[in-house]
Order: sequence, then structure tokens, then C-alpha cells
Amino acid sequence: MSVALKGSAQETTATDWARRNSGKMPAASCFVKPAGEDPVPDYFKWDYWLGPAAMRPYKAKWPDAPAGMRASLEIDAYPANARIWEIEEKERDPRCAGEASEHIHALFGEGSYFHETYGFFIDGVDENTAKLPKDWLARAIVKRLEVEGRTVTVVAPAPEDVIVSKLARLDPKDKSFIEAFHAERPLDRAIIEARIANSDFAPEVAELAVAFIRDLTEDDAGSSRSGA
Repeated sequence: MSVALKGSAQETTATDWARRNSGKMPAASCFVKPAGEDPVPDYFKWDYWLGPAAMRPYKAKWPDAPAGMRASLEIDAYPANARIWEIEEKERDPRCAGEASEHIHALFGEGSYFHETYGFFIDGVDENTAKLPKDWLARAIVKRLEVEGRTVTVVAPAPEDVIVSKLARLDPKDKSFIEAFHAERPLDRAIIEARIANSDFAPEVAELAVAFIRDLTEDDAGSSRSGA
């Protein structure tokens, strides 16, 4: 996911934006690392997932979720004011033709100074990236934080809705995430299937998603019966 802005005008704009916002990177103290160290699971390549970041102790409970759910160093972020920001930037500098996601990539993406400093990176996305149930926002977790005199509203989908978004793509890391989640907190197949039905999936994608979740939950049920 290395990111390169296409075209000299966009490159200049990204550079100017970074220059205007120099010194506004989050302080290291904003990202509190837990004390202590836990054994690295045999199946988990900790040094691989650290990538270019400095080596640091592995901590299984940071946050309190299975390693398979925390394997990716990437955070997808879609600023709700992205379109307004793009219009304002275009008015401020006519050379600015890039999308907000490209500026996020340039400043916080894979291989950036931010990535090397904090050990994770941010992938700028748009409103069409994640396939979520139509009513996901009603279940979302909303937090409001005060950052340098501004209120930042963070919206995170409910866990089952995140599962549905990963079922829409089902690449290997999505499957690993779903399986790790289910092993820790068994999924309710009826709920997931209902939310798939309430999502804008192509018919063939919905069919694959339902088949995967049924195989996963049936395998779990079969294991329970055999162990009884």
C-alpha cells in the first residue's frame, strides 16, 4: 500500500499542506504503551507486523482482543468533513486536485514518518470503501474528544457490523480476523445473516458471505458435538 501522489501539482499541494501543519503531529505521549511484555504466540510473526517501526515488546492485551484481530498495522479512516475540506482546499489553492484520502496517505500512510514513529499507519478511505448494513450508524459507538481546542467526533461501527464489512471482501486477512473474533466471541449466525441481507451486497458476494459464516459456525457446532 505504498502511496505516491500523481502529478507535480498534487505533490506540491501535499507538501504545502504538511508545511502548514508542521508541528501538529500527535505527541508520543498520546499513544500510551502498556507496561510489561507477553510471550509472542508461535503463529504470530511480531517482527514482521512491526515493519519499519522500532522494535517494542509484544503485549497480548493491547487492546484486549486476540492477536489475529490485531495483526494489521493499518487503520482505515474516513473524515466526515472530507468533501468540505477538498472544496475549501481547492478554493484556497486551485492546484489542489487531490482527494482528502491522498493527503492522509502522504502524511500518515505506510512508510511515512508517522508510521515509523508510532508503528501503525492510517489509510485514507472514502464513504464507499466499507460495505456496512444500512442501519449501522444506529449501533455505532460515538466518542467526542477535545484536541487542541477542537472537538473531534470518532464513530466506530459495532463489532458485528465490522464483521459484515469484512465478509464483503473476504480476503485472507479478513477471514483471519473473522475467525479470531468468532473463536473469542462466538458469532450469532442469524444476526450476521440478517445484517448481510440489510447491506448493499451484490448477490454473488452475499452468497459467498453467507456460505463462509455458515461454514464457520457449523464447524464450531460440530466440534462441540464431537467433544460432548
